[in-house]
Amino acid sequence: MTDSTETETNRAEQRKACIACREQIQREARICPQCGSPQSGARWKFLGTALKWIGAVTALLSLIAGSIQFHGLLQASRERSEAVQKLVKAADMQIEYGDLDSALQLVEQAIALQPGSRAAGERQVAVAMMLVRRGLKEGDQKKNESLLPVLYRGAVDADPVRAADALAHIGLANKLRRSAQNKEFPIEEYFQRAVALDADNVFAHVFWAESLLDNTWRQEAGNNLEAAEQHFAMAMKDGRHQDYVQQHRFDWLRATSVEGADILLIGDMIASWRHNVPLAEKQQHMILSEISGFYYPDERFGQKLQNLLQRFQPAEVLGMLEWAGEGQNWDQNNNGPKLLALTAYLAELSGNHPLAVERYRTARLQLRQEELVDSYFVNSPIRERIDWSLANLLHIRPGWLGITYEEITGELARSLGMPSTHGLFIRDVTPASPAEAGGLSAGDVILEVEGRTAELQSADRQLGTKVANDTLALTIFRKGERKLLQLTFGEANAPSVSDGLRSIRGTTPLALLMDQVLYQPVDLAVGEHTLRLATLTDELRSGFRTNQDAAGVLVFAAQPGGWQSDLSAGDLILEVNSHPVNSANELAALVEQAAKHREQPLLFHRLRGGKRHTVAIKTN
Repeated sequence: MTDSTETETNRAEQRKACIACREQIQREARICPQCGSPQSGARWKFLGTALKWIGAVTALLSLIAGSIQFHGLLQASRERSEAVQKLVKAADMQIEYGDLDSALQLVEQAIALQPGSRAAGERQVAVAMMLVRRGLKEGDQKKNESLLPVLYRGAVDADPVRAADALAHIGLANKLRRSAQNKEFPIEEYFQRAVALDADNVFAHVFWAESLLDNTWRQEAGNNLEAAEQHFAMAMKDGRHQDYVQQHRFDWLRATSVEGADILLIGDMIASWRHNVPLAEKQQHMILSEISGFYYPDERFGQKLQNLLQRFQPAEVLGMLEWAGEGQNWDQNNNGPKLLALTAYLAELSGNHPLAVERYRTARLQLRQEELVDSYFVNSPIRERIDWSLANLLHIRPGWLGITYEEITGELARSLGMPSTHGLFIRDVTPASPAEAGGLSAGDVILEVEGRTAELQSADRQLGTKVANDTLALTIFRKGERKLLQLTFGEANAPSVSDGLRSIRGTTPLALLMDQVLYQPVDLAVGEHTLRLATLTDELRSGFRTNQDAAGVLVFAAQPGGWQSDLSAGDLILEVNSHPVNSANELAALVEQAAKHREQPLLFHRLRGGKRHTVAIKTN
């Protein structure tokens, strides 16, 4: 047992492991009988160790180099990202200041640095949409074409709202292309696709509404105004860009020729009045200009006013106008008289007759003052309409004869066998009129009116200031004979808008009657002048824009009445022959007294345009 164990031990001590295959071989063996590998251990060990170190060093160097390269790439990527962020932020600043072209250049630089940047891509689409919304100037169609690929990229965004925004802007861009190139491009289809993605999409509905109202490129969609209003309402439901929607709604409803659009705008302003929401400057301008035209007496504006009052109560429209006009000096506004007349009309319809009379009188005097200076003043039809309203409210019944006349010419007088060329030739007599009932016929010549020689200007004043049931004595010439006729005035009827109030120019008989009722002027012949004088009142001071403490007698009208005349409408007569005057009757008495004493000439001290002058007028 012992011998055997010792033998095995000795044998194990005589063996070693092959340095290559690790099999047991004789200790003295130089070559492994199993794998044939040389058994020089020290040499292979050195070589292996050397190779291990070389591999380790190489691996370490590779790791260091890779780390340095990765760090460089990471640093470069970080720097590009930071540069892109800065460019996008800079673009946002340019957007804030409205420089969209520069903003687009910045985001394009950002995309060039980092093509996959989502922020830069989204910003590029956003700027493209802003540029399209802003509208491109003439000759910018190349820019429009260059923006379309950007918009199409936005139209495939995974976010349905952003995609719908881009689709809507493609429709708008096509609308601009259609206008510039006069070619057909799909427009409404893109709005429909946008709404399919985002039902309340603000841009799709606003652009759709604008297309319906566009006077040049309207879409065929039945009631354009009703459809446009629905789209604007849907745009407001989106909740984004509500100021933008309201501004564009106002601009397009104001610009379009679609009937009824202005009524919607007035409805908006009435809503603002109810909720005490301040009006934008454009809205206020519309009130002070365009709505005042509703009072103008022609069929178009008459229909507008009728449509307005079918939708809103007169008191509502009046309340809105009063609120919107707070702080405005309507007396010094070109539209002031029309606005005052419109508010008077609304007050009349609302039953507030005292306010109606006050406003009518204020508006009338402003218009009348202009009329007296310029007989072709374009607002005469408005003044005539005011006069009829005042006559109704003040229970005045304007007189009517039913004749038209003109100054007779010498040739016509001779053909009629008249001994002189003075008189008024009756050109026409209305059938069944008071003139016909009183015995007048076409072809008669009026020689005297109430015992005074008939002249055109004086006859106009004498006939124009009569009311219904007044009588008038006329001396006429007919077939070689003089005849005295007594006529009774009938009552004139106010003409409708369609009867042609809009064609009125200059002073009418009704204007003369209302002048007489409201201001009690005194007629006075002074040399070559025929003056209508009025004692100053606060109302006349305001209407003729004189100082509220001014004293003197107002020249209400003058014939001849040119501005360069010695005396003309709007002049204040302060003194006559060094005698101060404060009333029309006082001035008339002074002139009459001077004429009796044959004082020549009369010296009138007048005030015109803030400057004092003394003018000499001969009375003979």
